[in-house]
Amino acid sequence: MKILQLSDIHIDSTTDIETVKTKLTKMKESILSRLVPGEELLICICGDIIDKGDSTLFETACIIFDYMKNDLFSTIAVKFEFVPGNHDLCNNEFADFDNFTKRYTEVQYEYNDKVNSHLRAFNGIDVLLSNSTFHKNTKIGMLDIQGLRKLPSENPTILVVHHTLLSENDGDTSAIRNAYKLMEWAENNNIIAIMHGHTHGYKNILIGETCRVIGVGPFLKEVPDINKQFNFIETSEGRIDKVTNYRYSADLDMFTRHDVFIGERCNTFTSSSVKDLYDTIVRETKHYKSIYNLKVTLSSEFNSFEKEIQTYFSDIIPVACDWQSQSVPESLYYNHGKYMQSESIWGMDYIIQELMNKSTSSRAIIPLIDFNMVANSKDRFLPSLDIIQFGFADDQRSELFLTLYLRALEVKHFLKINICEAYIMAQQLKDKIRSIQRINLTIVAYKAQYKENYGCFRKAQIDSVTESDLTMSIIEKDFKAVIDMLEEKIDLSETVIQDHGLENLNKALLAVSNKGKCSRELYSKTEIILKKLGELKVEREKTSDYNAIEKIEHDVTTAIRNLINEFEKERGQ
Repeated sequence: MKILQLSDIHIDSTTDIETVKTKLTKMKESILSRLVPGEELLICICGDIIDKGDSTLFETACIIFDYMKNDLFSTIAVKFEFVPGNHDLCNNEFADFDNFTKRYTEVQYEYNDKVNSHLRAFNGIDVLLSNSTFHKNTKIGMLDIQGLRKLPSENPTILVVHHTLLSENDGDTSAIRNAYKLMEWAENNNIIAIMHGHTHGYKNILIGETCRVIGVGPFLKEVPDINKQFNFIETSEGRIDKVTNYRYSADLDMFTRHDVFIGERCNTFTSSSVKDLYDTIVRETKHYKSIYNLKVTLSSEFNSFEKEIQTYFSDIIPVACDWQSQSVPESLYYNHGKYMQSESIWGMDYIIQELMNKSTSSRAIIPLIDFNMVANSKDRFLPSLDIIQFGFADDQRSELFLTLYLRALEVKHFLKINICEAYIMAQQLKDKIRSIQRINLTIVAYKAQYKENYGCFRKAQIDSVTESDLTMSIIEKDFKAVIDMLEEKIDLSETVIQDHGLENLNKALLAVSNKGKCSRELYSKTEIILKKLGELKVEREKTSDYNAIEKIEHDVTTAIRNLINEFEKERGQ
């Protein structure tokens, strides 16, 4: 979700509507490239729409906001939310303010003597609107903390108020008086940001570990040495990603961009829970697309570790067993077990011997690759899991230290397999070394990436069947079998390109279409697929960055999907 933050408009009797419209148009022009079609834009107004409590000025405000809603942002999915400022208090009431805002908000609400806060739900983030002038003293700011406590949210929440938390100079008494209690409440209630106006601009203030204070200066009010301004805020996955302050430059006659906050990506994760650790890593990597130098550490009682694996990853354990198998299963192109052995000994047998039989040995490793393999890998399979290290910190051997070093890690699908592989190996050690009571599992990856669809090197059926089998399926018009294989090929989303099956299909379609037994268009579409796969293979040799090759992968998927559609036409004839 993206948020446009405006405050301190201060419409008065001298406000020129056309000048305001021009400023609003320039505001939209400055952010237009950052708006994605169909994406929701929340416009948060942090109070002081009018000046000095003159209710007649809301008529002018209606003209300006009608222009924003019906003209300026008519093609954008815009929602408005409002909190009042001290200048919006008219005749000691907020009724005129409420009547104004009801024209623009999706859900109508009021600020009165009984209710001064409202909770609004958006895409994964809640917005809590609170009246910092509820006490009706226009000289100071204050929040009803008890009222906020009555509106708990399970989601990350942005609090929107008018007044600033901190005074900007010795003579300023208008800041929120109970700011300390507010900060205590915010720290304990998943408040990720406090947005406010009534200030000269953004200051980099953080409450606790996650609550960012986002102030914005006046949009129209004339303040000496202060540029007219607004904030553009980007959020995702329940956090503030970026805050950009746009300031109007009279010389340039435009709003200039200033990125005042950019969120940092974390690359170190620690937990005592496998499930919490996995969920956090997946969420963070999905959010940032990729994380370099990822370090994951799990420290847990072994029994708790085992229980979580059996509870949450029980369906992955058989898959991990295949990856640990000493021979490559028919269902996989390759596995780790293939590289965890020498001609004379199986890797885990070696580890057990090293740790059990040598009193001076507190650590042992299994290297899965050497330089010769790396130098000659080209586009062939090369395990991302490079080294597995085992050891103990002392002679008690009660805590097993197990470390996996990877050159690359896909987190949504493959991380679960890696964790379960670690469990299988640790369990084998525990069966022999009964003193193990705890596990300290560390996974280090040079680069972690998130991929929505990933086959984890599971072999596609179309790459297992022969050209003659495919030819017979086409002659017998068993197109459903071919379609199912093509659908599976799409779902597996392979990182090492296997085009053997598609080449066989191409040859089969050429032979059958030459005899007039099927559409020539089927053959033409396989030609397109093979061409796209060739382009993808070239790009894959240049980079392993999923994001860099996403478009070409999409083109391959589209080409296979077009072939499936052509087979569907054949089925219908």
